[in-house]
Amino acid sequence: MGGPAADRGRSIKKEPGIGLSNTKVTQTPSEAPNTMKYTQKQFTPELLDRIKQTERSIGSLLEEITQPYKNKFQNKDIQLDSSLDQEGIDPFEPGYRSSLNIGISEKGGDLLDLHTIVIWECQRTFLGLPTGKNIPGSKISGELMDETTKEIKAELREYLGDWLDNA
Repeated sequence: MGGPAADRGRSIKKEPGIGLSNTKVTQTPSEAPNTMKYTQKQFTPELLDRIKQTERSIGSLLEEITQPYKNKFQNKDIQLDSSLDQEGIDPFEPGYRSSLNIGISEKGGDLLDLHTIVIWECQRTFLGLPTGKNIPGSKISGELMDETTKEIKAELREYLGDWLDNA
């Protein structure tokens, strides 16, 4: 996969004979996510609206993109699943994360690949490291993906097309 939009995604690939627990997720510096970072002072109602709008547009885009590929994957005895996941309730609270996930698995259920695109993630950090505790001096920040729906659509079509070509 190449191109600027493809650099943000992260894939997990299962090697034959190795369980998912032994699978590595790697992300090289050239594959660093394209995100906009926000500090807690920048958490505004306008940003909240932008996060919610992005989640809605990606959610509707997800079904539009994956539906044409489902039969093609089934013909190769591979299952294609997709979802828009949200962890947490308030986007401005640490631990909230929304992401688009595409899973490719064998008919028997063994996961072959998982492609995740993080839409928004809010976390607490202390000295630049994520922490779950409210330590004095820790900071809350968030990261919002910086791609358009057109770029996401192109990335997902490329990803799914590559999988079909190599399956």
